[in-house]
Amino acid sequence: MNDDGEDDVGYKKPPKNRRWKAGESGNPFGRPKKKHDPIPELLLEALKTPVTIEDERGIRTASAREAIVRQLLHKGTRGDALALKQLVILRRKSEETAGSDYQAKLFRVVLVDPDGRDGLELMYDKKK
Repeated sequence: MNDDGEDDVGYKKPPKNRRWKAGESGNPFGRPKKKHDPIPELLLEALKTPVTIEDERGIRTASAREAIVRQLLHKGTRGDALALKQLVILRRKSEETAGSDYQAKLFRVVLVDPDGRDGLELMYDKKK
């Protein structure tokens, strides 16, 4: 150890050969970039794929999204509680994300139980 203190090694005093050079970053590559999650895009793409459905208009092609909603509605009208719950969740999510501009393009379906006390109001897109 020198008296001038230049070669001292200890707390907050790394050895000379391990110190950063002037202008050199302590993290040369920076923070790693966040990995892109492809699942949301894959799901949206899958919901757009055409499927063949049979409904009151006969056999036709519709998007997978429309087929899922129609199937939930069909099961819900037959008394499937889980399907009704999923329809309510879908409606709430669509209201949260769609905003007021989208509301004008929707029509309402009201399901009421036989004694007329309880009901469920659903909204569907009129585009197709």
